[in-house]
Amino acid sequence: MADYGIAITWGDPKPGREQKALELFGDSVTINDKAVSNGKIASWDVVVFELSATPPAGVIRMYGTQDQIEEFIGSEDFQGPVGRASVLLNNVGIRRFQTGAALAEGLTRYTKLIESL
Repeated sequence: MADYGIAITWGDPKPGREQKALELFGDSVTINDKAVSNGKIASWDVVVFELSATPPAGVIRMYGTQDQIEEFIGSEDFQGPVGRASVLLNNVGIRRFQTGAALAEGLTRYTKLIESL
């Protein structure tokens, strides 16, 4: 099930790199759509936040099985754009996440941990 994911957040472009940052966004759309078509991830989406003085400016979320996500984040299709993003954008962050049944299982484990203290 597509209950696992990876989120990439970013801030404002570094000065003078705005155009390259837009190009990277377009490249990322193509790469992510291809990853879905090839079954490397189940789906993806993007959220761009309204302008603010504080990061993040947006987030790309990719969903899949745990195996799909782990394999994808080790691939050049993931590492290349993230590397470019870190050169072009401020405050690039990467976080794994769980949703759906995986989230429920994670919360059950967390609850047991809290109760054991």
